[in-house]
Amino acid sequence: MGITDAINCHERILELKENFSLEVLANGSINPTYRTVQNWHNEWRLENLGPRSGSGLIEKIIQKIDVYKERNVIVKFKEDPFALVIITPLMQRAHSLKSSSIYEFNHWSYAVAYAGVGF
Repeated sequence: MGITDAINCHERILELKENFSLEVLANGSINPTYRTVQNWHNEWRLENLGPRSGSGLIEKIIQKIDVYKERNVIVKFKEDPFALVIITPLMQRAHSLKSSSIYEFNHWSYAVAYAGVGF
């Protein structure tokens, strides 16, 4: 779930409450602004997933490899030159099919990141 989806979901939850009024949506302490949620997300992402580039990214990858292995995720990593391959159980199952030789399967999921595993 991205920032906008999270905001929309939160607003729908507020609208379902019995004491809902439009003033509730305008109250920043109850319904934070996009910029506030974006800032919270950026802080969460840096803490849990590490920076998007630089040495901190590599450190976070190394730190997370054992967590991936515990969840039956195959990780192949080389620092110089940089290369990273992550094969999730879903990808492993897809590649075991007979038809996998004629299709390319890529599994991109926020679920991995939100489970506290992703980068």
